[in-house]
Amino acid sequence: MAALNRRRHRLQSRNRLPWNTRTAAGGQPPAAPVRVGEVASPERSSMFHRFGLRPDVLIPLVLATVTLPLGLLMPVVHFSWALKTDTTFSVLTGTFDLLSGGHTFIGLLILVFSIIFPSAKILALYALWFVPLAATSAGKSLRWLEFLGKWSMLDVFVVGILVGTLDLGLLAETTPRPGAYVFTGAVLLSMISTLRQIRWARSREPAPPVPERPSPVVPAVAALALTFLAAGLTYPLLKVDKWTFWSNEFSVLGGVVEMVRHGYGLMAALVTVFVIAAPALQIAAAAGLWILGAARKNRGRLASGIRMAGRWAMADVFALGIVVVVSKIGGVVNVTPGPGLWFFVAGAALGSGLCWILTAPPADRRVPRGATPGFMA
Repeated sequence: MAALNRRRHRLQSRNRLPWNTRTAAGGQPPAAPVRVGEVASPERSSMFHRFGLRPDVLIPLVLATVTLPLGLLMPVVHFSWALKTDTTFSVLTGTFDLLSGGHTFIGLLILVFSIIFPSAKILALYALWFVPLAATSAGKSLRWLEFLGKWSMLDVFVVGILVGTLDLGLLAETTPRPGAYVFTGAVLLSMISTLRQIRWARSREPAPPVPERPSPVVPAVAALALTFLAAGLTYPLLKVDKWTFWSNEFSVLGGVVEMVRHGYGLMAALVTVFVIAAPALQIAAAAGLWILGAARKNRGRLASGIRMAGRWAMADVFALGIVVVVSKIGGVVNVTPGPGLWFFVAGAALGSGLCWILTAPPADRRVPRGATPGFMA
């Protein structure tokens, strides 16, 4: 009887130990031990609890927190006028100038995408990392932040377009100021932090499915999109004139060359990377899905390339920036859309739509019942 009581006592003592010190079924230790005083919850846990202080997430996030207020307050553009007082705007003052000048819709766009959203995004990234949330809720929030993040570059492209269009010699000239680059740095840092959070959030998920080799229609559509995009980059987007004596035609490639010639190399680099290179690479990778798509490994790499280039392709943001510029300077000079504008919009829309169809998860491709997808073999 005494031996039986001792054995029972040992079993009870073992059952009183914390579960993370015992051996799981099958003789294997538990995969995720719980710290003392914490309660395990597979449905709700913070990414900080799961992954700790990750420098690749938190360093760009902290830097974005510091640089965003500076970028909003520092001057981003300076206007020199021959017949009226020179003006300098920051993101904040430029937005309020649009609102007070009667451009309510455009001013609200800048207010939302360049002021409210970047600030709210940084707060949301801190919350998504440190606050316990359901995994599905955190994943959806990060996907929305990734999708909307590039639109914060709207004000930067507005400055770049103004530099290229409002160059009328002695009559008017536009100069970017350091605040434009500080604001750009804040936006890009927050985008990097978002992508790193997404990487950690998906670290335990299966890899995205490898798309099937598409039909031969895809390279033809991609070639058409590249042709439109090349024409949109080469032909004039806008023609600006004043009193017949001063006029200027603005194209993307010509504007990049002029920026470099005037010493605005960093602004030229931003336009080159996000408006020219990234969209062109994305469309070229889409064509490669058929050209090099016989091997599954090639299709996987090309699909990853399409997704990666798509995160940084901002031709659509640049097109909206053109609308903002036309509204901004339309009352000062005469602005006429050029043929390049329509080519540029067509190429950007066709290319991004094609890439979405090729790489979207099957659940996201809502094909009508009875219809046959036209791009997939």
